[in-house]
Amino acid sequence: MAVIRLAVLFLLAGMAATTAAADAEGPKRIASLGVCADQFILGLVTPDRIAALSPYAADPALSLFRDRARGLPVTRGSAEELIALKPDLVVANRWGQSKTLTVVERLGIPVLRLTLPTTFAEVMAETRRVAKAFGVPERGERLIAAAQARIAAVRAAAQPGRPKAVYIMPGGYTAGRESFVDTVFTNAGADNIAATLGKTGWTGLPLEELVRADPDVLVFGFFRPGKHSLATRYRRHGLLTHLAAEKSVIDMPDRFWICGGWFLHEAVSHLAKGLRR
Repeated sequence: MAVIRLAVLFLLAGMAATTAAADAEGPKRIASLGVCADQFILGLVTPDRIAALSPYAADPALSLFRDRARGLPVTRGSAEELIALKPDLVVANRWGQSKTLTVVERLGIPVLRLTLPTTFAEVMAETRRVAKAFGVPERGERLIAAAQARIAAVRAAAQPGRPKAVYIMPGGYTAGRESFVDTVFTNAGADNIAATLGKTGWTGLPLEELVRADPDVLVFGFFRPGKHSLATRYRRHGLLTHLAAEKSVIDMPDRFWICGGWFLHEAVSHLAKGLRR
């Protein structure tokens, strides 16, 4: 364990030492169209190469690298704003904002569309692809190596037995097989109830089915304090409140798994700590 931790520290120190040299290559003005893109940009490049971030980049609940976002330009993501920013690369999710991205591409501005990886192999491949597009492949490899070392340390420290856990989002949604949530659960040492019930991807989980499954652990995500809606009222349902009083409850910080990048190791570590408690 001590050797693994030491290796992670050396990897992180190496990243800092090569930052200036790596940033000499690749696009010089990168713009983000979403909080997921923010994480990749803030985690991989220096501030002088950031043309603009999304309005959520400095949100402490949603952005893991929020401290790095302070004082940097922000864009709402309209085509007019992007044209005025004159970026040489726009980073966006593969889903949504298609009209804006079509206009941007017609003007000759390159667009990098992020995928939604599910396995850690896919997560690391996506990190590697984005780092290459930014011109910082070596930094990407160091982040990948550090993430893999941390996940390996979590797996090595796992306790005997695998509790049954369920992920609960507003409105009664969950994540089954073929989702990075399932991958996080597996590596943290828990069995994902939604997966064992045969559910795939991002899907619904009726409350009656959840109660019958009798989970050991309830993992809540995206129930933000002070944010009230019909969807978030789901957590206050009588049956769920009663179940939560009898079971272990883990609130996952949303910023740890806002999307699938190398930073998912934060979610694995946080969940594993909760399971040990």
